[in-house]
Amino acid sequence: MKIILASQSPRRREILQLMEIPFEVIESHVQEIPPVGASPEELVKALAEQKARAVFALHPEDCVIGADTVVDLDGRVLGKPHTPERAKEYLHLLQGRSHIVYTGICVLTPGHVDIRSARTDVTFRPMSDEEIDWYVGTGDPLDKAGSYGVQGRPACSWTIWRGTISTSSACPPPPSMRCCWTPMCSTSGTGSYEPGNRRQTEAPARYPRRLQDAGR
Repeated sequence: MKIILASQSPRRREILQLMEIPFEVIESHVQEIPPVGASPEELVKALAEQKARAVFALHPEDCVIGADTVVDLDGRVLGKPHTPERAKEYLHLLQGRSHIVYTGICVLTPGHVDIRSARTDVTFRPMSDEEIDWYVGTGDPLDKAGSYGVQGRPACSWTIWRGTISTSSACPPPPSMRCCWTPMCSTSGTGSYEPGNRRQTEAPARYPRRLQDAGR
């Protein structure tokens, strides 16, 4: 059974590489459909599942991981800005304020589906127009939810956070660890995909307790 990451996100690839999990990348080109009336947490879980299912349909004997991240600023959902103008708008909204970063993870294997979410509370210090213009000019914010990545420079110097820092970098390790290092993905298996058959698992004891506790 192969492990497939249904994402081209460099940050998600880096996290799996750090975990020394062998995997391959197959981007999901699904047309994302946000559920009507969904909360930010429900939204990231639903979109993560849509991405994973699109790839799983082509690889039904493998383990497919989908993920999605959004920023929740007082009920307003901020996704990827894509344009410099939108990136500046988001950063002006975030500076000097606190917000929540949600990441949803969906792992599909033959006969099982595991969907989880993690959150990180982030506070931006006040930023000047010059800082925002410079940061947007680097191009770094354009493909990141909320227009920043808390793990990178210089955004890391503008923020403080509570929770799992890698939630803000698009793929929290604790949920993905628990999903990938179980018989679901580490052994071969047979059977049909049954939506609704959701299995909860724990991280192996060999991982540091601080990583296991961070996602709870």
